[in-house]
Amino acid sequence: MTGPRFLLDENLPRRAAALLSDFDYPFIGVGDEGAPTLGSSDAEIVPWCAKNGAVLVTLDHGRKSPEILKMLRTSGASALFLDPRMRMRDHLRILVCRYDDLCRKIEKDWTESKPFRARVAKRGGIRKYKV
Repeated sequence: MTGPRFLLDENLPRRAAALLSDFDYPFIGVGDEGAPTLGSSDAEIVPWCAKNGAVLVTLDHGRKSPEILKMLRTSGASALFLDPRMRMRDHLRILVCRYDDLCRKIEKDWTESKPFRARVAKRGGIRKYKV
């Protein structure tokens, strides 16, 4: 598979990145080799994503974590916000089943030199938004 690389925040199970990676999806988790270490702050993770061309996948939302939104605005990093009310298996299903659509949306923004920022809606839709 080709396309963007994804970094799963540590608020998602570490095994999720391993499962996706086992099936050749380009996901790594915070704490994995080559990724930010466990316990890294958003102030460390977001610039790492910008520098490494990775999309941060997180359960954090602006209402809950204004720090992450501030970092996204200043770093040019891309992020995908998952719904914290959903079960992990639903998150994984969306990431796999909507993977091609997600990559198309990301690549369109990157082609236009814009960071990609989106939320996954409860029914699995990917809604882009401005940060």
